[in-house]
Amino acid sequence: MKRLVAILVIILILIVLGLLSIWRLSQDMDVYVSRIDTIQQSVAQKQPNLALIAQTREDWEKEMQLLTLFLYHSSLEEIAEKWLEVELFCKEGNYTAAHNTLQLLKQDWEQLYFQELPVPQNVL
Repeated sequence: MKRLVAILVIILILIVLGLLSIWRLSQDMDVYVSRIDTIQQSVAQKQPNLALIAQTREDWEKEMQLLTLFLYHSSLEEIAEKWLEVELFCKEGNYTAAHNTLQLLKQDWEQLYFQELPVPQNVL
């Protein structure tokens, strides 16, 4: 009986942690979209903010590590790869490719968030 209770408690804790990480991601939605817009503007002016790009990529990698504990989705990896591509394109001076990748990144992010993650819309 004690084992069953312990197992149920562990399962409940994992479910709560998973829901908290998804809720936290919903809170970060505006931050990521705002950063993408800011980075797109700086890339369009051919003066990309490499520090912001690197910080956003690192933040996303941390977010992804937390999310993959509870939820695996292939687009999590794709988004991480696109952040790396944006950073590399900007360092190479290929601003058109960086801008196009940012647009794809934003679309992927919105699709993941609004269509594929089990986030209740009333949480927003």
